[in-house]
Amino acid sequence: DMKTKFQYYVCSTYQKSHTGHRECTIHSTPRHMIEPVILEEIRHITQFAREREDEFVALVDETFDRTSEQELRSVKSELEKAKRRSAELDFIIKRIYEDNATGRLTNERFDKMYSEYESEQASLKKQIETLTERIETEQENRANTVHFLELVKKYTDISELTAEVVRIFISKIVCHQANGRWGKNRRQEVDIYWNFIGLVKPE
Repeated sequence: DMKTKFQYYVCSTYQKSHTGHRECTIHSTPRHMIEPVILEEIRHITQFAREREDEFVALVDETFDRTSEQELRSVKSELEKAKRRSAELDFIIKRIYEDNATGRLTNERFDKMYSEYESEQASLKKQIETLTERIETEQENRANTVHFLELVKKYTDISELTAEVVRIFISKIVCHQANGRWGKNRRQEVDIYWNFIGLVKPE
């Protein structure tokens, strides 16, 4: 009917921007134009993954390395620094206990120093836990390739774009502003972020 004939996808960044300050220009895409593109992308990546599995795994690894390796190195560096400081504090706290016991450090001074070191130690403990979780999450991303391949092998014949197919395969879709006017010359660039593997683009 006429109601469904003219349905559009509207840029969410524009919609969420405050009045008077837009992060991008308004742009929308008709359903009948974008959904075939999404279906074709799903069929393309699933066929690629199914028929050229080794190349697909290598592509996902390359994408992961390009987007995450630098961040992973940074997180690991922060973690090592936090662990070294935590070990130093263990030694320092032990020393001030000894100094207090032998009278080299007054009770008042000991209480103040102990409180400060314990507070820093507790903060470091939380930081170490957070950084460790981030590293584990990044490393698990590689294993997620296997999960995506399992989906590919389960859904071997995707002939239409259903809500189930979108939910199972896609995490997020970014539609860039189209080039050209309506018709054959209009080009719509789409970035699809897949479940488990993120933004991967087979040639």
